[in-house]
Amino acid sequence: MAITRENIREEAPLITGPVKVRMVAVSPTKEEAAKLGVNLNNEPNYLIERDEELIYRLDFYLEGKFVKGEDGKLSQKDIVMKGEEEFTQIFRLPIFISDRISVSSGKGKLPQDTIQFINIHGQTSFIPEGGEAPTWFDTTGKRPAYRQEATLYEFLIVACKQNTSKEAPSILMDTTIPEMIEGNLDELKSIVEDFSDNMFYVLVGVNDEGWQEVYKTPASSLTRMKNVIKKANDPGYPWNADFSETLSYYVPTTGSSETATKPELDIDYV
Repeated sequence: MAITRENIREEAPLITGPVKVRMVAVSPTKEEAAKLGVNLNNEPNYLIERDEELIYRLDFYLEGKFVKGEDGKLSQKDIVMKGEEEFTQIFRLPIFISDRISVSSGKGKLPQDTIQFINIHGQTSFIPEGGEAPTWFDTTGKRPAYRQEATLYEFLIVACKQNTSKEAPSILMDTTIPEMIEGNLDELKSIVEDFSDNMFYVLVGVNDEGWQEVYKTPASSLTRMKNVIKKANDPGYPWNADFSETLSYYVPTTGSSETATKPELDIDYV
């Protein structure tokens, strides 16, 4: 055995911009990830304990299909012409659910510890004690939301194309957030499998360490992606990642890593 140039591993390119994807897994085991072409160094441990708070990392694996043209440009068109190269790539979107109720920090307009509520449609709103819910918020089934539960349902509503009108039935899962933190992901995994054919868009960028990263808010179309990009560019809550507003291969800017590739597929989880 010897180290040779013929044995160099082909790295996946870093991609940035709006990407059309579909869900293929959530918090998979090492073996399940391997079947998707994702090589994890260790068996992933998704449970985190921090200051007596239990946190569970829901890792959504998203698959995108791409076409590299003869001119080297990247697209996601359906028809592949002669001389063009088609390939798939997996992106990972982590959502950190918690066993703590979601409350405001007090740094904004809301009083500190204002509770965030969720309704049967997966919509959420911070409602001050003794205050009225906003007119758009259906209070049917209203209850306190857990931390990042809003992010989870915001993602699932788009990924699963759910109707959230007042006339629509409840979309809340039977499995509670505390039960998911205990490792009961059967219902969520079933949802991912049932809706794996649904296509939607996410904004992909590269963080300061040169790792591929997915913005937490998805979009149902490229038109709606414009609002996501505007949100990611919000100077008050900026997304800490370098990204393009159009699909392209990542070109490092000054101070960015020029050598990091395929990091999301080679992670040593702790």
